[in-house]
Amino acid sequence: MAHGRKRCFIGGVLLGGISAVAGLVILALGVGITPGPPGYPYFTEPSARAATLEWARLSPFPTDVEGFTITTSGSMFTRGFRVTFFGNPSDISKWVESCPGIVDPETKKTTDRDGTVTYDIPAGDGATFARMIYHPDRGTVIIRTHWS
Repeated sequence: MAHGRKRCFIGGVLLGGISAVAGLVILALGVGITPGPPGYPYFTEPSARAATLEWARLSPFPTDVEGFTITTSGSMFTRGFRVTFFGNPSDISKWVESCPGIVDPETKKTTDRDGTVTYDIPAGDGATFARMIYHPDRGTVIIRTHWS
């Protein structure tokens, strides 16, 4: 008989503990307490786009691009974004030339043998790194930026 009571007691303690932890997690999320920087882990594409534009000092992304992807990386102490897209080479060229970070005299430009142009952009708004890799003939763009 004592053995059945122990099992029931242990099961009750486990169930109570799990319920208490689940309740605290639900309460913390409901109040907006998260284990990281503001918005973590709920980064949305619009906020990631805005941060990328500010950190890499870019003009608003062109609307007529294809294959637009944005991925996030980092931890509670760092945040990074990688944006890729492609489009009409002449439209993308106009967009690249309109970006404040690209026309900045401190931006370092290197051109590879295949025509790929890499811009090391002085990062803005507290970011520590910003780079755009652009292929003018293909109209492809890769942007990387991060803050830490």
